[in-house]
Amino acid sequence: MIFNRLSYRASFAFVVSLGATYSAHAAEAERYQRVSQPREVVQKQNKQKKVSAVAAQTKQSSALEEVIVRSNRRTQQAVNTPASVVVLTGKTLQTTGVRDALSLARDIPGLMAESTSGSTNPRYRLRGIGTNDFSANMTTAVGVSEDEVFLDSGASQGTPIYDLDHVEVFRGPQGTLQGKNTTAGMVSYYTKKPTNTLDGYVRGTAGNYGLWGEEGAIGGPIIKDKLMARFAIVNRRMDGQYYNGTHKNPTGGYQYYDMRGQILAKPVDNLSILIKAHLGRNRTEVPIDHVGLLEGGTDAQGYAQTSRRNIQNNGRTDATTRRAGLSVNARYEFENGWSLSNIFALEWNHFNVFSDDDASPAAVDYQENIGGVARVLSNEVRVASPQNKKIRYIGGVYYLRNMTQSSSQQPLYSPTDFGVNGNASSFNINTQDAAVFSALSFDLTRRLTLDIGGRFTSETRSANGEAWAYNTLASDPYYTGNRALTYINTNTGTFIDPATGQSLSGPPLKKTFNRDSEDASLKY
Repeated sequence: MIFNRLSYRASFAFVVSLGATYSAHAAEAERYQRVSQPREVVQKQNKQKKVSAVAAQTKQSSALEEVIVRSNRRTQQAVNTPASVVVLTGKTLQTTGVRDALSLARDIPGLMAESTSGSTNPRYRLRGIGTNDFSANMTTAVGVSEDEVFLDSGASQGTPIYDLDHVEVFRGPQGTLQGKNTTAGMVSYYTKKPTNTLDGYVRGTAGNYGLWGEEGAIGGPIIKDKLMARFAIVNRRMDGQYYNGTHKNPTGGYQYYDMRGQILAKPVDNLSILIKAHLGRNRTEVPIDHVGLLEGGTDAQGYAQTSRRNIQNNGRTDATTRRAGLSVNARYEFENGWSLSNIFALEWNHFNVFSDDDASPAAVDYQENIGGVARVLSNEVRVASPQNKKIRYIGGVYYLRNMTQSSSQQPLYSPTDFGVNGNASSFNINTQDAAVFSALSFDLTRRLTLDIGGRFTSETRSANGEAWAYNTLASDPYYTGNRALTYINTNTGTFIDPATGQSLSGPPLKKTFNRDSEDASLKY
């Protein structure tokens, strides 16, 4: 064995020395050739060498930009993923100025983000598929997750984008591994994790219209290889590029902050436990443009907006979202290469949206307030086989419970005397999901792979609450205590048609849905 090593080292040294000798002779011959050749020939050769060097450097740069995706529950190169996926690294997001869901949609082909309340409550669309619902209990068509935690509540999807490792956008149905509400696709955020390397950054932003912001993060080891942590925070505000002539102040601006702390513990070999907590608030002053429906751009009350930047809303147009969450991601690697993961999460959010619906300074002011509170608990247990085998498996079980309370107040929207009195509602929507899923990958040949998967979900939804008409007080339009008619009350079984006063048979208040989804793909 020693002789073999010495022989190998001697042979390696001989090859290196021979190569060095040859390189020296080649360099001398090249120098002599350049001297003896005409100038135009030498210039042409030098140009060709520069082009080759640039090509090699470009190839190397593209190799460095390779990104690993995880939304398919496998660690896989993006170029080798059999799906329509767009991946943006954290560095790219910083360079292009992406800070929230609305600005992310600018950089992703086929992705749209709509909102009536700024970045506080976005509604994603992928390939034109989405929803116009912005209530607290809306059901999305594009799923959103952060660090493998599904954000079931729409109000929690307006998370600020900062200190991210990367974001993945999968187009097309993702029901097998991601679950319900992913008919159009999936947007997955992955934050930067604690490591053994001490690093961090501080970044400031300043601009016109009162733009000001700070962002920073720091992370590193507490006990090397055993306990690591990372903390990140962002704070940003802008006055807005519109002016409200009625209230005499700028509008269209925002102010938000968000903070995130993570602790990664490795108490024993093969076991890692990542604990993450986050807290944030986002408030946006929404500029509501007036749309004149009559000749000259006027409305029925004779008002016409004089400038796109001069808003005359006399009601409230602000939207506020508060969000907080805690998650624990535990993973154990067995000696044979199999792994077991458990992802537990608690998410909470509260949002309020005020709207001046007539978008004018008219005395008859059509306003509304829509809000809600969502509490979501989820847990996923997942097992995965080694990824370097010809046959690979991922499977598990998933549970989610969403308890959402939604409410609305509309001072002039009474179903009995519209334009005079108000309408209000308060409903509780409870959702429970239980699912089992499996996915298999077969390498049929060295280049041909078959992926198949399936998921079965059982969902139970129930509702209870009431809706009523109330007499509006001029001093406090949003006070709903002076009731005129309660036309829905699920506790008493009251269902009345407000227009006629006749009793109705109410809808079912609880229903269970059982659905399955499958997928298959061939990759060559």
